[in-house]
Amino acid sequence: DEKYKLTKAADGNGGLYRALKTRHILSEMKKRQIKYIHVYCVDNILVRVADPTFLGFCLDKKADCAAKVVKKLFPNEAVGVICKVRNHFQVVEYSEISENVAQRKKTDDSGELLFNAANICNHFFTFDFLQDICQNQENKLCYHIAKKKISSIDKDGKRIDKPIDINGIKLEKFVFDVFPYAKNFFIWEVRREDEFSPLKNASGTKDTAVTCRRDLMLQHIRWLQAAGAILPLNTAKQIILSDKFHDNENHSNTVYVEMSPLISYAGENLEFTKDQIFKLPLTIELE
Repeated sequence: DEKYKLTKAADGNGGLYRALKTRHILSEMKKRQIKYIHVYCVDNILVRVADPTFLGFCLDKKADCAAKVVKKLFPNEAVGVICKVRNHFQVVEYSEISENVAQRKKTDDSGELLFNAANICNHFFTFDFLQDICQNQENKLCYHIAKKKISSIDKDGKRIDKPIDINGIKLEKFVFDVFPYAKNFFIWEVRREDEFSPLKNASGTKDTAVTCRRDLMLQHIRWLQAAGAILPLNTAKQIILSDKFHDNENHSNTVYVEMSPLISYAGENLEFTKDQIFKLPLTIELE
């Protein structure tokens, strides 16, 4: 990091389990008699927190661990896939799967990828399962190698802030590395446009703050149209093509549709919009 000081890195989101134990959060959860836990990555703007349908499914199936997935779009998409390996479910990261395996298709006429259950880091745990992981299994979780460009000091003592080439590795554990320890594991497939739009990069590429905002507004448009609301022609197309999604500094654009989460969780309770004519920009909030 600097002269005479080693660079250190976090241990990945799988460090959650050790933190729950050492920070006494697990014991606090037990004291509060929490029975079920919903875990999700904070960078997904479309996540349905504590989704009652998903949780109800898990309780009905008596799952101790479950995961939401979306269909993988193409062989080289940078997502891990949930597979059964040596009779246990686990996530195989995109960097750990060969090109040949990634390209395999199902033998039916669907044309879908054989390994297409893309993990979106959206999980259900029972408290008993989580407690077992934290107390008995955490030290067995494997580290994954992440190759990185890391700021460092060269052999002449000069600091290199932005290395051109990969010059180091980080050892990380992942929150989903616990799947093989589940005794009753389930997968719940959801539509990508409904529940997955991650924030990963700066503007100018995919999975940015710009694309997240776009996807949220497109979802709100679908909800309103399903409820019978009348929106200006080609509203969705305007959202997609709007300059706002190519220039974060352009705040003058008036093409947006946004709804308060206090109005609707997943498209319900919008009967009041039926046959109503709306104009852009549109913001729907509680009065």
